[in-house]
Amino acid sequence: EMRARNAVDFDDLILLVWLLLSRDATSRAALQDRFRHILVDEWQDTNISQYSIVKLLFPEKLTGDAHSLFVVGDMDQAIYGWRGAAKDTINKLLHDFRSVKERYQLNENYRSTKEITTVASAVLRKTAATKSIPGSSSRRVRVVRLVDDEQQASFIAREIKMVLEGQDVART
Repeated sequence: EMRARNAVDFDDLILLVWLLLSRDATSRAALQDRFRHILVDEWQDTNISQYSIVKLLFPEKLTGDAHSLFVVGDMDQAIYGWRGAAKDTINKLLHDFRSVKERYQLNENYRSTKEITTVASAVLRKTAATKSIPGSSSRRVRVVRLVDDEQQASFIAREIKMVLEGQDVART
């Protein structure tokens, strides 16, 4: 039906770009010349098709002063396995792009408190704790086991209601 409407979805777009870049050297060269600096955020959620597009746009031979590839990713935040995100994209990138000049480890967390990052690290079986922002909360993290989406939605709704009513959710 989409073809009849001359429409494509997100997966089709990825496939069509990959087909163009892999089959048409002129288009590939034009795009490599146009996009000299590429930034990919959330690299951990990259699937093999998206990774192939980056490699086609940015082959190893183009790395240097005129071209730069910058990626940001954290495998602990990978959430798109269900959509085909490859588990080892960061390691694959480091293997395929051996000329990587710099690699930075970002250990400061400005989104969560120390309590949350400590529990998250324990859940993920990490040995190194992530630093959190100064002045973080001293509240304990609660772990709540919920069996399905409906139970989760009800729990979240109750928690929001309690916050709106001024109740201290951490103590309930």
